[in-house]
Amino acid sequence: MSHSPESSLRQTLGRIAVTTVALVLFLMWMEGAFEHKAAPGLSSAVAAEWKEPGMTARVERRETEEVFDWPGTVAALTVTQIAPRVSGRLLEIKVRPGNPVRRGQVLARIDDGQVQARLGQARAALATAEAEARRVRAQTGESQTQLTQARAALAAAEAEARQARSQAVESQSRLGQAQGALQAAEAEAKRARADAIRLENLYSKEAATRQDLDAAQATATAAEARVAQAQNGVREVESRLGETLQAAIGSADARVSQARAAVKEVEAHLGETVAATTGAADAQVNQARDAVREAESHLSDTVLLAPFDSVVVSRNQEPGDMAQPGIPVITLQQSQYLRVEAAIPATCAGKIKLGNALTARVGLPPREIKVTVDEIQPAADPQTRTVLVKALLPVDSGAQPGAFAWLRQACGHESVLLVPAAAVRRIGQL
Repeated sequence: MSHSPESSLRQTLGRIAVTTVALVLFLMWMEGAFEHKAAPGLSSAVAAEWKEPGMTARVERRETEEVFDWPGTVAALTVTQIAPRVSGRLLEIKVRPGNPVRRGQVLARIDDGQVQARLGQARAALATAEAEARRVRAQTGESQTQLTQARAALAAAEAEARQARSQAVESQSRLGQAQGALQAAEAEAKRARADAIRLENLYSKEAATRQDLDAAQATATAAEARVAQAQNGVREVESRLGETLQAAIGSADARVSQARAAVKEVEAHLGETVAATTGAADAQVNQARDAVREAESHLSDTVLLAPFDSVVVSRNQEPGDMAQPGIPVITLQQSQYLRVEAAIPATCAGKIKLGNALTARVGLPPREIKVTVDEIQPAADPQTRTVLVKALLPVDSGAQPGAFAWLRQACGHESVLLVPAAAVRRIGQL
């Protein structure tokens, strides 16, 4: 039996129509169009209560808080960019993004050839300056020795002068004694002469014996001899005191003056020339030491160390690159200390205070986590009129830096009409 093209077309269209109707009915069945379903959050009994047509529910006006979820980002509390303080070619970088590092761990090394050369030059200059300082101090020691010797000579001259004056005093004492002896001898001679004259008169009158006269004359002669001897002693002491001792005192005083002049000269040399030279030498030593310390500091700067326990975020340069002061080589962050940073409109941010407890939603699917506000930007962004608010996450939040987050914040109140949830009829998911 043959079929015309028109009948074949009609059969094909019919099959398509039947298939389409069946598909629509299947989809309606899947959506629950042919059976009663309880609305989400309602039991079947409550839903059945409102199933009958004509039943009513009370609409109420209430004041509710306007709660907003402001989009934000999870960020590390501490992010540090490690940059060198000296320039040089990077020899090696020992870490990669994601690597945990400990405080003091070596992160990278910079070629220290030039720094080592400068350090060697600085140490050589320090050695030269110290040698010069030692030489100057040796000269100072010699001058100190000369000063000691000059002071010793002065002390000896002063002692000699004191001795000469002591001898002069002693001679004066002896002169006094000699003069006293002379006076005594003269007095004795005077008495002896008087006795001899008296006995001569008595002898002439035959009132004294010749023996008595001879004895008196002998006594007078002896007394005159003692006077002459005493006079010689006085003249001798006077001669020594007048010439020798005076010359000795003058000579001693001259030597004292000469020794004092020598001491002053050496002291002046020490106080001016040597002191100035020593000060200059010490200044050169201090300057050279500062240069060595600076070079040693630069040498330590060729090794980049982790300032604290952290995680490597990025390598901003690679071995072979030329490191420059202030240009970051590595970025670190402390991933265990995180916070949510969100830009909140200034009208709402004004209600937030430091230490407030807020709710954050973090991750996918979002998890609600309690956070604490620890930083609020003091001024609003003039472009967006928003204030950056930062809230600390718990250490065990499980969040990752850079993840999307929402910061929930109540902002004002609104008056709304509310109906019982059971009064709302849902069909399927509608």
